[in-house]
Amino acid sequence: FPHSAEESDYVGWVNPTIETNRGRWFFCTPASRPFGLVAAAPEAQLLFEQEERASQEESAAEAAKQTEERAQACTRARQRLENFNNSRRIYRELENGERQWYSEEEIALTRQKAQKAVEEFCD
Repeated sequence: FPHSAEESDYVGWVNPTIETNRGRWFFCTPASRPFGLVAAAPEAQLLFEQEERASQEESAAEAAKQTEERAQACTRARQRLENFNNSRRIYRELENGERQWYSEEEIALTRQKAQKAVEEFCD
């Protein structure tokens, strides 16, 4: 701590964030805090806790939704890979209803893409 007689910056010694990380359950908040800061009254602490709880519940619901969507995508990707592996000939249907058969290179590429999708969603 500086202790010279020339040190007159008393504001620099004050930490305005003292005890701002938690509220106190005072019914009469003291006015002796630096820069007019006061401790949180019971209602403020209760509201803070309710908002925090609601935020956590939202986060948990979003995580559960993402997990379910990922599981469904994994199931679809595995089914698609199984279909490609069990099929001897693979085709796509054209707009006019005709079938266009895949070449061996296209089949290999399609199976490889299906395998990557399984690895992406089912890890």
